[in-house]
Parts: sequence; structure tokens; C-alpha cells
Amino acid sequence: MGDGLGVDAGVSGPAPVTLLLGSLESSDALTSTIALLEWWRAEPTAPPVEVIALLGGAEAERIRALVPTTVVNDPAAWTLPRVAQRARLQKVAGRLKSAELHRRLKVHGPVYLADAAASRLLHWLPAEAGPVVTHLHASAAGLGDLDPVDRDALLARTRRWIVGSPELADALVADGVAAEAVTVQPDMAIQREIERPEQLAELVRSVRQELEADHAIPVDAPLLLGVGDVDWWSVPDAFVRVAWEAFGRDDADAVHALWVADGATDRMLWPLRHDIRHAGLEGRVHVSVRSRPAWQYVAAADVLVASRLSGHRPIGLADAETYGTPVLAFEGAEGDTASTADRVVPHLDAAAMAEAALELLGRERTITEVFRTTPADSPVRPAVGGPMVLDALAGSGA
Repeated sequence: MGDGLGVDAGVSGPAPVTLLLGSLESSDALTSTIALLEWWRAEPTAPPVEVIALLGGAEAERIRALVPTTVVNDPAAWTLPRVAQRARLQKVAGRLKSAELHRRLKVHGPVYLADAAASRLLHWLPAEAGPVVTHLHASAAGLGDLDPVDRDALLARTRRWIVGSPELADALVADGVAAEAVTVQPDMAIQREIERPEQLAELVRSVRQELEADHAIPVDAPLLLGVGDVDWWSVPDAFVRVAWEAFGRDDADAVHALWVADGATDRMLWPLRHDIRHAGLEGRVHVSVRSRPAWQYVAAADVLVASRLSGHRPIGLADAETYGTPVLAFEGAEGDTASTADRVVPHLDAAAMAEAALELLGRERTITEVFRTTPADSPVRPAVGGPMVLDALAGSGA
């Protein structure tokens, strides 16, 4: 067997990479992983890759469209373990699932663990598989939330670590990881190779022109943006209330609002569209099933309204920081949202958030002015740190 991404004896081409995920629900970390997979698919020298996830989620179809994907615990699947479980044969289901995992994870090539929650899968990974590279994104909680047995497996199997912040690197070293095995790399969703202002300007221009064509939002209209799930557990109802409060003010005549839904179907969107219609906000509040990565919408917006009411960290905060988009949040928001926001208002105070949003829109945004005045002559090329990931999987620096 070859080492890292080398060629196995008797096999042409590099060894396939197995990418492990805990969940396919929307998050900044998963957005970063999707950005990597988009780069991976377009990179002619990259090895084959497949995804194995513990749980499904709203982004499952986006990932399946990029690479072969297996969901271990898929409630809709008619696998033998699921059939046994539905028949209430729990012990049989457990043995069948274990056997299936042993078969599915019988890999000999590199393993990229892109989500610490996937560490549970390491118990079925054969000893000869690897190297194992683990990525802790900037928004990750580190290893503290893992079961001790999963945490021990992760520390024992991982050869190289990629972390999104120096704080995460320090925490790993404190856990006994060698400092030379840790590389600090800002999350890949924001690693864009934008060498000149006009490249970013062209990106913003193309997004705004697309929004004008699809939603009749003028390209120069001040734009409030919300990004997130649309389901029974995490709904953007506060975003609609904020828009309703804002659009009742005289100084909001030209303002538009856009909710970018992650992995939503029309069936999932009807409650949101119902609220918009009955609030009289059609034509001012728009809903888009995301056709682009979230960071592109964040770059083209004037204010990111982090109004999600669920226990999940709002999406797009790292991208907003990168592209200079002001962030507006409620007090008590999940994680460090409030501490990183440009403005914070009392929890659920939609009127205060509407007022703050309009005040933030009053600021001049350099990116908006550049995009309106710069000729369109440069593409934006995503880099997303892919070569560094491949080097780590090849065992370089180990």
C-alpha cells in the first residue's frame, strides 16, 4: 500500500480520500467544507473523494451533487439496519449497522475528518487507513463536547490538525497534541483568491444583477440580508418582523430585504412566504433558494441581519467580517455572535433592530461604491486552501 496520496501498488492514480462529517445541516463549518469540495471537483490533480456522514440535513443534496455521499443514519433509507429498527429488533439493528459501518469504512487511503462530531466513525476505521487529518473550524467548540471515548479516538488517530483560530491550536497543544502537527488556517469558505478590488467588484456586480433579474431588487438598492435554515425548528420569523418594522419608516423607501434559504424546498418555504404576503411585504422582502455560496450574498449585501431564533449560531458571520459587511444581532445570540456584531439590540426587540439596520445602511460601504464604478473585467477564482489540505493528507510535514 502506498503512503498518503501516493499510488498504491498495482493501482493507477492517487488513493481515494474519505471525508467524514457528523451532520449535513447548514453551518459555517459545513459551508467551508462545501467550498473545499467545489474546489476539489474542479482541480484536475485532486484525488477521488467520497463523503460519509453520520446524520443527514438540509445540505445533503448540495453535497451529493458534488461527490458520492453516504448518510449512516438516514431515516428515509430502506437499509437492512433501518428495516430491523422499524421492526423493533434493536439488537439486530445494532449488529447490522456495525457490520455495515465496518464494510463502508474499510478504506486504505487518506481520511479527512471535516467535523469533530464525526469522530464516532473512527471506531470502525481500520488501523491501516490514513493518514487522518482533522479540521476544527473557527466556529467549532473544540473537543470539549465529545464523548470521552470519541475524543480519545480522535486524538489517537489524527496525524495532522487544521484549525480555524490560534485559540483552537492552543487548546489542542494543551490536550497533548504536538504543536508541529497543528496548522492554523482561517476557514476555507473565506479563503478567496481575490487579488485586486475589481475582482470582488465584479462578483458583487454579478450577484446584484442576478437579484435584479430574479427578484426585481435594483442593483443599487440598500440590501438587508438574512441567511439560514427554514424548517419547523429554526424559522426566520424575526427577520420578517424586523423588515415589517423597518419598511414602515419614511427613510426605508428604497430598502429591500433578502432571506437566503439553506437547502429549502417550496414546501418548507410556504410559511415564510405566507407571512411575507399577509404582512404586505411582497416586492420588498424576497426569498431565494440559494444558487450561490452564502459568502457571495454576504459580500453583495449592505447589512447582515443575524435574527435567527434557534440555538444554532447564525451563518455568514466570518464572511461578513472578511468582506466588511456590518452585522446586526440580538443580545444573547448563540456563541460569540453578539460580541462580533457591529450593533446589538435587546433580544426580540424588532423595532430596535429595524432602527439599527437603517442606521447601518446609512454608512457608505466602500465595496458598494467600487462595484458601481469599476469595469467588469476580472473573474473571482476560489482558492479555499485546497492545496494545503491535500498536502496534509499526503503526510507532508508529518
